[in-house]
Amino acid sequence: MRKIDFNDNFTGFEEGEDILLDTGIILALLNQYDAWHSTVKDLFNSFIFVETSKVTLYVHSGIINEVTFLSGRPLQTYMEKYGQSYSQQDIDDAINNTLRGISELIENEILLPLDSSKASILNQIRYSRYFGAMDALVVSVVEDYGISFLTVDNRLVEKIVNKDSLANIRNLYYTLPNYRDY
Repeated sequence: MRKIDFNDNFTGFEEGEDILLDTGIILALLNQYDAWHSTVKDLFNSFIFVETSKVTLYVHSGIINEVTFLSGRPLQTYMEKYGQSYSQQDIDDAINNTLRGISELIENEILLPLDSSKASILNQIRYSRYFGAMDALVVSVVEDYGISFLTVDNRLVEKIVNKDSLANIRNLYYTLPNYRDY
C-alpha cells in the first residue's frame, strides 16, 4: 500500500486504477461550502474530469447514506465559521444541489456502485472497534476488492497504515488540513 498526498507534487492516478471515494471527497466536490471544496474540485478538474483520465471511481451505498445525511453540514459549518446566516431556502438549495450532484454522477456512470461481499462484511465487523462503524465499512470494502481509496481524512489514512492486516489496499490518496479553504 502506498500513501499519496494528492497536493504534494502529485502527477496523477495510475492508469486503469479503481478508486473508492470517501464521503468527504463527494461532499467537497459537490458542495461549494465544504472546507475542502477548492482542493477537491482542483483534483477532479486536473486528473479525473479530463479526457485522458483512465480511472474507475466507485461508491458504496453506505457512503451514499452518509452523504445524504451530511449534505447540509458543510453550509452549517460555513455559517458557524463566518458568523453568517442563510435562509432556509439557501440551506435547502445547498442540500438539494449536493443530492442532485451525487445522483448525476451515478446516473452518468462517473461513479459506479460497489457492493460489500460476505468477506468484507465480516471484516467490517472485525474492524469496527478500531475504525468505527462507517470507516470499518469503507476500509473492509477497499481491502476486499484490492483497490485504492480517495479521502480527505488523513487521520483515517494513518489508522489504515498502522493496521497490519490491510495488505490488499493499493493506494491511499489523501491530503493535509492546510489545503482546506477554511
